[in-house]
Amino acid sequence: MAKLNKKKSGASSSPTQKDIADALQLSQTTVAMALSSKYEGRLLEETVERVRKYAAEVGYHPQRFAQMMRGGRSRIVGVVVRLGVYTDHHQLLSLLSNELTRSGYRLILADPEWFGGDHGLVKAYLLDHGVEGVVFCNIVQPEEARSLYELLPTSLPAVSLQSSIDSIPNVRSDIESAYYALTRLHLAFGARRLNLLLSFRDKGHLGRPAFTAIDRAKGFSRAISEAGGGVFADDVVRELLELPNCLNPQNQGPSKIAGKIIHPERLPMINNAYDNGFYTATELIRSDAIPDSLICANDDTAIGALAAFLRSDVRVPGQVRISGHDNTVAGSYATVPLMTVSVPLLEMVKKATGHLVSMIDGAGEREVSSMSKLPSEILINLSASCAERVRSLSGNPDLQMIDGNRVVWETMDSYQYEDLNL
Repeated sequence: MAKLNKKKSGASSSPTQKDIADALQLSQTTVAMALSSKYEGRLLEETVERVRKYAAEVGYHPQRFAQMMRGGRSRIVGVVVRLGVYTDHHQLLSLLSNELTRSGYRLILADPEWFGGDHGLVKAYLLDHGVEGVVFCNIVQPEEARSLYELLPTSLPAVSLQSSIDSIPNVRSDIESAYYALTRLHLAFGARRLNLLLSFRDKGHLGRPAFTAIDRAKGFSRAISEAGGGVFADDVVRELLELPNCLNPQNQGPSKIAGKIIHPERLPMINNAYDNGFYTATELIRSDAIPDSLICANDDTAIGALAAFLRSDVRVPGQVRISGHDNTVAGSYATVPLMTVSVPLLEMVKKATGHLVSMIDGAGEREVSSMSKLPSEILINLSASCAERVRSLSGNPDLQMIDGNRVVWETMDSYQYEDLNL
């Protein structure tokens, strides 16, 4: 076997497929096929193994820009994402990266914040890398999503994953039905004064809120109304969410069941994912307005609220029930493990990637609008009710599947929580 003749020019050059072909006395086409998953079964296994072993020994890696020059393909997908501070964004992105890799693509990330909010720079970055398609991931603010999408060439395939772009294939979890199910379960546990805590909004911002906030409020309101209760929010929140039959708290009558929607302004002291819940729970304690149940927009917010309540000796779930959303690892290891919503992230990623790869491998034009909303699982845990109450309700067929969302009660039996006397 001929040895690879490395060129010396100050820094070692990366070996090419031609270098490997010359060293192994094979054709360059054979080497290219052996190094590509597209041609599985087309060559003898011993040839593929020989090429790949030698390529690993000499440190070969594909030169994508050279591939683009030769064949016009980069096999790169751009992911425009708002990473933010919440844990679920990072979980979704990790799964998306793995799925794109399995499909033969690599990704580059572009968070608009990295470009100072200049969407033109985001576009230039994507096109300079020769992306073959784009995934909009967690771009939930409607104005931002529209601006980013409309900048891109109309021929560039694109999909919306948990984002606010409805004119292309859009894959998201069914948040409204999940919060309807979540609220019904809180009611079943005995809650009569319920608060829905949404994420912070920018101070003074009166633009259209994200679908994530609207859908949570819709599901919460529907469950409260069906139970014969009233839904309340301050004037600004009612204007933002445009919810019918939502009243100002000052007009609250003697309803046995009351649901309040909290959508607070972002304040200077809010620095991380947990501050939202901690600050709001602290205010509820200070104003002596602790509800029976606090239904949070995500696990991070719920963990912050839990910390504030426990610091003030407010018992969870004895005095207040708490639930989150996203089924994060931190939530399951919280001081009192969280009741939460488990979103089908992997299924969402597979569906979105399938749409995008189909467009790239097909005509290369954007598909027309389609919407896929996937149901979730509600995972019952100690932050919402005691083990005895859970067992008494778990056999109720009306509480096994709610609005397409499966309720999972088994989590209570995986630990000996009874010994904690919570």
